[in-house]
Amino acid sequence: MRGSENICLFCRHALSLRSSARSAKRFASTRQREPYVLPRLVIDLDAADSKYVRKIEELDEWYPASSTKPHASASADKGERRKYQQIHFPLKTIQVTPPDLLTFALMGDPGPWNRKTQNLRNIFRYRKIQPTDGIRSKAIQLSSEFIYDPVERLDEAGYIKRRDDAYVWQLMSCSERGGFLELSRLISMLSTTQEGCAFLAARAETVRKAIRQCRKTQTQEFQHTLVSSNAIVILLNNLCISLAAKGVKVSSLLCEAGLHYAAKSWNLPSLRRYLELLSEAPQGARPTVKALSTLMLRLVFEPEMTAGPMGAAAVKLITGWDRDESPVANRRRDTSFMSIFYQVETLNFYASYLVGLAEMGLKDILVAEWEADEKYAIGQSYWAQNPRLKAQAYALAFQIAGDRDYALSILLPALEVPGEPIPVELGQLSEQQSDGNDETSEIENNLPPNIRKLLLMILRNHYRYHNVRPGESLSNALKDFQENIPEDPWQFLDTFEKFLVRGYKAPFGPPPLSAKEIHWLDEAGVQGLVVLPEVDGNTTAPLYWKAASQAVVV
Repeated sequence: MRGSENICLFCRHALSLRSSARSAKRFASTRQREPYVLPRLVIDLDAADSKYVRKIEELDEWYPASSTKPHASASADKGERRKYQQIHFPLKTIQVTPPDLLTFALMGDPGPWNRKTQNLRNIFRYRKIQPTDGIRSKAIQLSSEFIYDPVERLDEAGYIKRRDDAYVWQLMSCSERGGFLELSRLISMLSTTQEGCAFLAARAETVRKAIRQCRKTQTQEFQHTLVSSNAIVILLNNLCISLAAKGVKVSSLLCEAGLHYAAKSWNLPSLRRYLELLSEAPQGARPTVKALSTLMLRLVFEPEMTAGPMGAAAVKLITGWDRDESPVANRRRDTSFMSIFYQVETLNFYASYLVGLAEMGLKDILVAEWEADEKYAIGQSYWAQNPRLKAQAYALAFQIAGDRDYALSILLPALEVPGEPIPVELGQLSEQQSDGNDETSEIENNLPPNIRKLLLMILRNHYRYHNVRPGESLSNALKDFQENIPEDPWQFLDTFEKFLVRGYKAPFGPPPLSAKEIHWLDEAGVQGLVVLPEVDGNTTAPLYWKAASQAVVV
């Protein structure tokens, strides 16, 4: 009996010990084992004859409250900041296209940010395709409701005829959202139909401006893609192929843009293709001075390329003559810059070409240009206004090339030809320094063809090929030279030689390697050209020095 009492005592104390966690507190809404007993008030409300119950006919119509915040009214105060409203573009570029399906088939799931798979990443995010889904499930979600007809696919994306202004606005706004990738996708979608190709061909200037804006904003933090010249060439090449396939003529503006970026990226096959397109309709083509100078700058700063096969091909695209063979002055040129623009009336184009040949040391081509037949000679209609000006231009080009005797042989007979000296006041050369645009300045357009304008163009291009820009002192000295040109040909060439840069080229590259400023030193009877170093306090020795009496390079 005593043992039983001990057991009962142990069990009595053990009941207060809890070996498990407390159960959650039950609320009225929690499901119970036994039915919940309603209070009397609820039962009265549920009754049909209750005075607290209203009939449904007496109730007003009820609308659920919206979960979105109201937009700021248009009549808000000017000082109050308006809330952001999402911009709706007329054409939806998030639609699945055949290149997207091909990208998924070749590269699979889009991983981290990549220029080639960024559009596919956006589609996955828009369609909420999960990375954990299988390949078959992703393919089904990606290709669901895919439209095979390009016209219907573009209509489904929101393309409507006679809304050109809306699409122009969308093209120009690509630099602010998505950048060059968004612009490429928009152009690719529009070029799938004939109507879209006609729109792009008619708005070629808008396409050029949109590309230029993407180039300007490529260094901003929200832009991931660096818009290289080669990427733009690929975009323009694909656009031209689409236009040709749809029977739409490629405009000269697109060809000029292709020439410019192909020259910057050293893409000679594309350069040849755009020259061929321009040769089919050269009437509307404008001389692309920037593309020509960019191509010749590469050959000037890399002289070893001139003798190689790539350099020979580039020279042929510029001149129309084969570099390995002797140029024939009475033979028709091949497709090149000069075969298309040889009749334009732009002095800056001819000056850039002649100075470029002189800087590359291509004297044989200079001689062939001087002795070329009237049918194929460059600027024949332009030089007809002043024959002496042609001789002066070639004489200065040979002087830059270092052949003074040939320059005099051209210049002396030209003195017997009556010229038309017209006094014109020129501004400083620094104000006329080229900013990289093909358009000539207002002063250049007002100047008649004379020796002063010719000096301005030739010296400008000479300094450009050496990557230097005139300072204020040099601009004033050049202005005095232009206003007091010597009549004697020997003295004229001697004075011109004082302002030429010999044996020095400033490093060519990004802004840290931008053009150096060259000055005219005239102190204590010493005159000459000088390039001073950057102000860093480490060195004071000039980067370049050439005395006016003789060429001395430091």
